[in-house]
Amino acid sequence: MTHGHRAAPMPRGYTPMPLTSEEEVRFQRNMTEWVREMILTKGSVSVSADTEQDRRRWQEVAHNVGEMLGRPVVSYATPWRITITVDRGEHQPTLDS
Repeated sequence: MTHGHRAAPMPRGYTPMPLTSEEEVRFQRNMTEWVREMILTKGSVSVSADTEQDRRRWQEVAHNVGEMLGRPVVSYATPWRITITVDRGEHQPTLDS
């Protein structure tokens, strides 16, 4: 049984292939709906975000979810992960994983 699996960081100099405009639209649509469902059922969601581009995409998803729900949604990022949750006006601890 695996506990707390963390993918290895991307190798130095690695540049992922950018998404096409169609892939970007699909990502935003599908992930916005998925994150909305996760927030409504579990309160938050945490996903891998190894690159600045990944973090930017997920922050846009968080913004879209906030617009859909009509309430503030925030994201907390580390170099490896991003957590998206409803802003309850509380101070969030620093993420270590």
